[in-house]
Amino acid sequence: KRKVSRMVRPEQALTQVQAKKFYRLAMDAERRGDIKSARINYKFAMDLEGEHPMLLERLAALDTVEE
Repeated sequence: KRKVSRMVRPEQALTQVQAKKFYRLAMDAERRGDIKSARINYKFAMDLEGEHPMLLERLAALDTVEE
């Protein structure tokens, strides 16, 4: 038998649909180097999801990056 590996997306840990949307927008902004937009979108996600450890971790990581 072949094992099928399923790719797990980090945003699946979030419960609110809108929070997932803002998380994806933040990740896209991070990849583009737009730290300000990333930070705003992570905060929007936290407003909807609460202080989720993954969101807190991503925001903390941004604090080490220069804008």
